[in-house]
Amino acid sequence: MNMKRILYIVSLVLTMSLPISAQNMKSANDAYAAGNYEEAIQIYENVTKSGYESSTLYFNLGNAYYRTGKLAPSILNYERALRLDADNVDAQHNLEFVRQKTVDKIEPFATIFFVKWIEEFRNIADSNEWAYTGIIFLIILIISLFLYIFGRRIWIKKTGFGLAIATLCFTVVSLVFSYQQKKALEDNSTAIVFVPTVTIKSSPDNSGTDLFVLHEGTKLTIKSILGDWSEITTEDGNTGWILSKSIEKI
Repeated sequence: MNMKRILYIVSLVLTMSLPISAQNMKSANDAYAAGNYEEAIQIYENVTKSGYESSTLYFNLGNAYYRTGKLAPSILNYERALRLDADNVDAQHNLEFVRQKTVDKIEPFATIFFVKWIEEFRNIADSNEWAYTGIIFLIILIISLFLYIFGRRIWIKKTGFGLAIATLCFTVVSLVFSYQQKKALEDNSTAIVFVPTVTIKSSPDNSGTDLFVLHEGTKLTIKSILGDWSEITTEDGNTGWILSKSIEKI
């Protein structure tokens, strides 16, 4: 067996040993780089249907959809990227850019500055990372309590007590953030309008009063579902009913 054939077999084995999702991601990235955006979209979508998810995958899919002029799918996938990694700066930037091209210019309610700061701080880590952080603080808390209870000198007891109070607070905050990040990841109550134009009704039927009109790419929160209709709220607080087939959940 000559050297070329050996190298070919080794290369083939290494390729086959890669996860299917990684192989497909590379194929999709190559298609995107070559300007074959529709092909890239198809491959990326197949990867998501296989059960694989990542912020990078949805970010790339959002880029591919934008390149084909499809705003709603582009926004949807940027939102999905941020759902998995709220600190994805590239997805944040691209989402803001694409939303400027939508018809509806809806401004969400202003968030109190310290609430916004807390949310930004919480988003620096995901649920698992906050959970691990909480466990580390919990271990330090136990050590601190040990020093406080069994320390033979006053300064050791004082140090243990102070450290225990601080790490107790850090432990609680970390575990609360972990829970909130997990709930945010599991939340599927938000959606994107996926049709060019849709009329929002006052009741879940076509005979309901027309309230207002929304256009593709607008983000909504689903409050309830009744038959073929979803009760929704826009980011500026307007509510009404929309046909569920007109939206796609994030």
